[in-house]
Amino acid sequence: MYRYMKEIYRAHENGLPVVGPTYLARAIGVSKSTAHHMLKNMERMGFGRYIERKGFVLNERGMEEARKIMR
Repeated sequence: MYRYMKEIYRAHENGLPVVGPTYLARAIGVSKSTAHHMLKNMERMGFGRYIERKGFVLNERGMEEARKIMR
């Protein structure tokens, strides 16, 4: 999960607030299906919201957690 949080945070910092499974799959080196499942799991854990056919958006809790990971 930490690799996903890092990549989503980096994308957000670079002006991409919504990150889809295709982007993450390429960035991390996993299948699109695996990335999709992780984004859904992260939503269930309360780190953000997964918008179908768009991607994942970190909420405040997700941003805080990502900042901790990036240190």
